[in-house]
Amino acid sequence: MSKKRGCKFNEELSREFPFIESTKIDYMVRCDKCNAEFLVSHGGKNDITKHLATKRHKRFFNNAASSSKLRELRVAKLLHTTEVCSNSWQLFLTLVE
Repeated sequence: MSKKRGCKFNEELSREFPFIESTKIDYMVRCDKCNAEFLVSHGGKNDITKHLATKRHKRFFNNAASSSKLRELRVAKLLHTTEVCSNSWQLFLTLVE
């Protein structure tokens, strides 16, 4: 019986899917977005495309997107609060003089 030839992680896959990383086993990869490890030995690029459609990947991707939106909102509120405090301080200094 002949040995089956399987796909391995390579530079082409790395360029096309920059969030996919190699693992210690050359026919497995790790998704940087959802931290899932899966085989690419059977379908190569198709295995990655199938992973992108999984509920796990979509859930982590959506959580990351909403998390970054919350972070942006917190920064905007902090900047607004800082501006208000600065304006209040300037008003106070003007009144004291």
